[in-house]
Amino acid sequence: MSLPKARLERVLIKQVDDDTIFYDLDNHKATSLNASAAEIWQLSDGTRTPEDIAENMELTDPGPVIWTLRQLQKAGLLEQNDPLPAGPTRREAIRQIATGTRVAMALAPSVVAITVPTAAQAASCGAHGSPCSGASDCCSGVCDTWAGFCVG
Repeated sequence: MSLPKARLERVLIKQVDDDTIFYDLDNHKATSLNASAAEIWQLSDGTRTPEDIAENMELTDPGPVIWTLRQLQKAGLLEQNDPLPAGPTRREAIRQIATGTRVAMALAPSVVAITVPTAAQAASCGAHGSPCSGASDCCSGVCDTWAGFCVG
């Protein structure tokens, strides 16, 4: 029996509008969850099965919950515990949500990885020939905006 548990250690959590952003301090990756996926993550307290979580969310089928838990596990937002049961594909999960509960597709759980540059990458400038959109993008301070490349 799988009892997924949300990872709370070494993760920064920030609410931004309707999304919840997680920043993993171990691998320096960020993940964004919509409200439905965040609710599944919050309900993953190590005492509930995917079926219990689905029931708590008033879903008639646990498939979308299992699919979301697999995405959360892949993103490193669940503690390592028992393997999750086989679940549906994303398309099947969304179809189950729409058919089983008659909710809008916007409520389908969404787990999205966000690319976060390292401090050095964020502070670095482009060398000669690097793509640019303005002088501040180039180490030389000269951007050929027509061609879109650093010069000098």
